Amino acid sequence: GTETLRFRTVAPGDVGLLKQFGDSLSPAGRDFFCPYPWEDADRLDEALANGIGQSVRGVDLSFLLFSNDRPAGHFFLWKAGGNPHSLAHGVQIPELGVAISDANQGRGLGALAVRLLVVIARHLGADAVELTTALTNSSGWNTYLKAGFEHVGNIRNPLGVDVTAAALGAVQATAFREERQMVHVLK
Repeated sequence: GTETLRFRTVAPGDVGLLKQFGDSLSPAGRDFFCPYPWEDADRLDEALANGIGQSVRGVDLSFLLFSNDRPAGHFFLWKAGGNPHSLAHGVQIPELGVAISDANQGRGLGALAVRLLVVIARHLGADAVELTTALTNSSGWNTYLKAGFEHVGNIRNPLGVDVTAAALGAVQATAFREERQMVHVLK
């Protein structure tokens, strides 16, 4: 049959779909894409519900990508509604995150999600978009370079938490990883 691809913003009640998406990621995939505590069942539902709430309130913009009505990707612009950390420096720079299910890797869907997020950020008037990626994530690295992102250095990134909230001291990270920091300047 014919495949149908569609994407939409996350909505209240999508915790189950996001968990289904998380289950479609290998342990390595969950390690690369770790804005949520995938391995902590006690905290996962609350973290996913909080992420959905942040998008519904317009703080973040978070999306699900479906292939024939099954979650195939999850991507977002954290702080698309205003990043307090970057705004303190006079610029608006949301943070990009993209993950594609293992079964849908290598089809260009990650590159499509990145292009969509850059267009959305530009439409919202962002000055740039930034991201971090694991040093071992070569496919993500290549996708981001092809999309116009530049490597600006490596940082020690908190894992399993909202990075902006961690920078503001609102949440405490318990795990960290050295990652490449990349930026795509829009203005």
